[in-house]
Amino acid sequence: MALQTPLVLISGAFSTLPPGDTIGPATDPVAQASGNAALVLAGTALASGNAGISTGLTALASGNAGLVSASNKVPISGGYMTGQLFAASGVVVSGTLSRNGFNVVTVGDVETVTSTMIASGTIIDADVNISGAINATKLNFLQTGIGAAARTVASKLKDVISVKDFGARGDGLGTTPSDESIDISTATWNTWDGTPFKTNLAYSPYGTSGSFVPPTAIPFQNTDTWDFIGVQLALWSASNSIYVPAGTYVINVSRTGGGLIIMKGQEQAIIGANFYKSSFATKENAAFFASNNVGVANAYALLRLYRTGGPPTLIADLAFEGPNSYGTTSNNLSLIYAQNINGVTFRDLWLSVAHRGISADTSSGDSHLKGTTAEFLWGGTVVTDASSDLSIDFCNFWASATVPGQIGISAAGRCSVTNSRLIGFWGPAATINNGLFSNNLVTLSNVGYCIFSTNTIVSNNTFSGDPAGPLASVGTSSSVIGNIFEQTTNHPCLNLGISTAGSATNITVVGNTFVKTNNNVESQNFALIGEVSGVGYFNALTNSCLISSNTFQGRANTTPGAATMIKNTFDGVLQGMINNEIVTNNAAVTNNAAVTNNAAVTNSATTLVTTLGDATGKAIMTGSVASGTTVDITGMLGIGQGGDRDQIRLNLVAVLAGGNSFAGRAYALFTSKYNGNATLIATLGGQSDGGSVSFGTNGVYPTFTATVGAGGNAGYTVYAIPLI
Repeated sequence: MALQTPLVLISGAFSTLPPGDTIGPATDPVAQASGNAALVLAGTALASGNAGISTGLTALASGNAGLVSASNKVPISGGYMTGQLFAASGVVVSGTLSRNGFNVVTVGDVETVTSTMIASGTIIDADVNISGAINATKLNFLQTGIGAAARTVASKLKDVISVKDFGARGDGLGTTPSDESIDISTATWNTWDGTPFKTNLAYSPYGTSGSFVPPTAIPFQNTDTWDFIGVQLALWSASNSIYVPAGTYVINVSRTGGGLIIMKGQEQAIIGANFYKSSFATKENAAFFASNNVGVANAYALLRLYRTGGPPTLIADLAFEGPNSYGTTSNNLSLIYAQNINGVTFRDLWLSVAHRGISADTSSGDSHLKGTTAEFLWGGTVVTDASSDLSIDFCNFWASATVPGQIGISAAGRCSVTNSRLIGFWGPAATINNGLFSNNLVTLSNVGYCIFSTNTIVSNNTFSGDPAGPLASVGTSSSVIGNIFEQTTNHPCLNLGISTAGSATNITVVGNTFVKTNNNVESQNFALIGEVSGVGYFNALTNSCLISSNTFQGRANTTPGAATMIKNTFDGVLQGMINNEIVTNNAAVTNNAAVTNNAAVTNSATTLVTTLGDATGKAIMTGSVASGTTVDITGMLGIGQGGDRDQIRLNLVAVLAGGNSFAGRAYALFTSKYNGNATLIATLGGQSDGGSVSFGTNGVYPTFTATVGAGGNAGYTVYAIPLI
């Protein structure tokens, strides 16, 4: 049997035919020449141009040779193979499988298809349709490291939710659906349903008498920016953390309910790339704020927090910015407005250009601001009401413009400010009540100042500048410890009290350095005063004020009213129990009519200044008595040593007296014991002109007697310095 050209399957035999011959049984494995048809069971493949055979399957393409069994062990795509020959059992007699994307395993002459994985580089980007996708749940991710567990890519990607997952763009354009002719009013996601604003009315800003009263029928309008919509949806949808990639996200705040808002139940971390790269900015320009709700604090806000609490909320690495040229009198935009929040940490923020940076009220507490930089915030970088408290640490607040009255920190409630800088303020850099102000740097000018109204510790700060008033004022029950005050104008470094008579009570001023570079002789130009407006500069001080162990450089009043001064240093001279150059500045002496109206007495007092000096300490008594009258000394204080029933107190007492051609002073040490009599320990001497001053005791009281040589009355002032 012989056939010309067509392929014939001859089981178990080889064929050797020259070009153009017919196929017959043969046993030699020589390849057939070009143009022939043959079946090769073993040996060399057919030469180029020969045809193969198939058993009922798609024919092999020209130029290839092979046999595919009816069982179709090897998939064929496109109807061709290259260099392959398979028997029905899957045994390859000759050739190798080279179809793109298939793997084979060879054992001797047996090659078996083991998988259909796509080989590396066999599919490129151009091969994939733009709409093609593989579900991320079908892809695995394995972290580098020992013991890493495989996860789906879908699970990995959900670790952090990005605002861009919800359509925010961050391109700084502020594009809206309306700009792109898109209507979102009927979108399935544009609903209040399922949000805590509607489901948790007790804590919702839109819960009114048990009813849901939203600011708008649907949360989002066609005129809202995609940034506002996307960021807001992310904030409402996440329960873990929100990531804000680098970019500028334009947020519209003008409509009712505008600006981003989260409430209780939406606590989470909101974290940017860093505070220079991830920014929230207002869509509205300065002209809008200059003509709408002017003077209404918190009328607009980029971010509102309503009753957010535990678990703590973190807002970090973000910038919040108002419009360029926001007016200093608009007074209506807060970058962040918090109401009744608890446990919120603001960290590493940039706050710029608005009325207020962070405004907190309605019992907002236990929250913290750290590592934040702020500028161009005319009405306050941080403002809290009396019911709120906040801690501020490692922050940098700049005035950044010469605007009189600009506020740094205004905390009516409890507040601590530590390790921070308040630079260049022309208004109240810090107004703090019930708190701590420590390790800060403050520079002031124009009408800049700091006020620590009551129950405040002011420690280890540096205050400097040239404001037209005190660098700082301190109220009742406060301590001023270890600070540096440097005032370059003819105004005080520190004012004790709140400008009313006797308001400087229980104030301790210890271990500070006061530098007055302006030495003009003016009634207000002292390092330390206790002003009462319209009355005088020392009338606020009481004997419960202790001024001790301070260093004064420049103009200093060494006897400020009734306050106790002890062991201070004035221009390098230590003030001990007795110190020099006091009388001329001692109001008790110079304002005593009996002394100042008598020329001889005035001259005598001047002599005493150079020879004797004056006692320091609080003035505990003042008055006038007839010459030779013994006066009981009352009002002495002391720290006391011993038990409650056996305390011994030691006081240095100084009496300054004057009368008809008489001026005198004397010093003595007295002890007193609880429920016991006073004891005169020693008379330390003194000096008098035209009379004398002597000491004694009267039971529990020390006494003194002023004798006027020419007769008449003696005016006196008694000072006491508690030693123990």
